[in-house]
Amino acid sequence: MADDTGIRQRGDRWQVRVCYEDMAGKRHTLTDTCATKTGARRKRDEFRAVRDSGQNIGTGRETLKAYLETWLTRREERGGLSPITCESYRRNVERYIVPNIGGVELRKLTAEHVELLLDALGKTPHYRTGEPLSAQTQQHAFRVLHKALEDALRQGRIASNPCHLVSGPKVERHELATLTAKQVATLLASLKASEPDWLYMAAVLGVTTGLRRGEVLALRWAEVDLKAAEALIVRSTIPAKGGAITKEPKSEASRSVVPLAAFAVAELKAYSTRQKERRLEAGSMWQDSGLVIDNGLGAPVSPGHLSKSFTEAAKTAKTPATFHGLRHTFTSLHHDAGTPLKVLQELVRHSSPALLLSRYGHTLPGAHEAAADRLDAVLRKAR
Repeated sequence: MADDTGIRQRGDRWQVRVCYEDMAGKRHTLTDTCATKTGARRKRDEFRAVRDSGQNIGTGRETLKAYLETWLTRREERGGLSPITCESYRRNVERYIVPNIGGVELRKLTAEHVELLLDALGKTPHYRTGEPLSAQTQQHAFRVLHKALEDALRQGRIASNPCHLVSGPKVERHELATLTAKQVATLLASLKASEPDWLYMAAVLGVTTGLRRGEVLALRWAEVDLKAAEALIVRSTIPAKGGAITKEPKSEASRSVVPLAAFAVAELKAYSTRQKERRLEAGSMWQDSGLVIDNGLGAPVSPGHLSKSFTEAAKTAKTPATFHGLRHTFTSLHHDAGTPLKVLQELVRHSSPALLLSRYGHTLPGAHEAAADRLDAVLRKAR
């Protein structure tokens, strides 16, 4: 016979009630109301688990909105997260989560509420484009809610995280377009023949080193050794509210020395000469940032401006690509040139070859066929 202790029917609903006394002698009563008896039993078992673990679930009427505001503030004050991550958390909370389920009491939040949120997001227009939210945007909102509720669970504010019972939005993996060597040559020729010259230099660095967008923009002349043909990567420029900021690289693996191809060295020398000429022409208007890529007057170029300018220039050259795609092109071209996987992993500064394959495996066309051909050749020799 099922154990229905602590459960009773009230009309068409089922009430759950678990009372206990903590180690300090203070009495606590955990209550909730569920639509079904099965749900009530599940909630009763969650309350018992909380009781047995010594946690204290809040019994007030704190709403999800109130909790998330406190959670965001604490995350921002605690540090450890980049400004762009904090901004992303707040945007997802304020634009997507709170308008849909922010009024629900935190401790009464259920998987059904999370499902309602996901249904609502599927019908919510993007704040800029007016188009339906992408699956990735919906997934980001779901992950922020999941993370916030995990913290609430650790703090004893809730008995369980309802996100565990919900399958988040699925995001289809889209292959980033990579350029062939011929397309790269066409693109660079087009960029070199047009203005601004910093865009051409940024593209050369991107496609010959595999540097990330932020790393290209944060690179200073003091970190470039043209004689040794290498550059030291120690920082990255990332977008932030009201502009951009510079931070440490993504990982220790990212903080390293990268080799410069002879072609890149030659272009950097020529670009350095042109930059010095621009500096003389600008006079007092020049901002001495020491950056390799500047806006024409010595000041930094924003990540968004670089991406937009590059995408437009690539379309003009009839070689559609994104600046981030240059990193994938770098990987693909090295693969075509026969660069060993371990060496390529070190060049793109990933922690392991496995991570490299999971991130860029789809950009290595013909890899399986080439492997089959190599095995076939070995077997033929053995006959």
